[in-house]
Amino acid sequence: MVMLTYAASGGHTFVDRALYLPEPWTGDRGRCRAAGVPDEVGFATKPQLGPRMSDDRRAARDG
Repeated sequence: MVMLTYAASGGHTFVDRALYLPEPWTGDRGRCRAAGVPDEVGFATKPQLGPRMSDDRRAARDG
């Protein structure tokens, strides 16, 4: 799991999370379907998931 948190001098808070799925999992669509993972979820590294979550939060805030 990758977690997105916000930290400031006054404290911190949990903002979002994403399930990290290793490439062998995302490469096996039958396994993903059996586990309830949507077909549109593909492999992403943990360093790719963090900025994606941050961008999603920013878009939701500004949208």
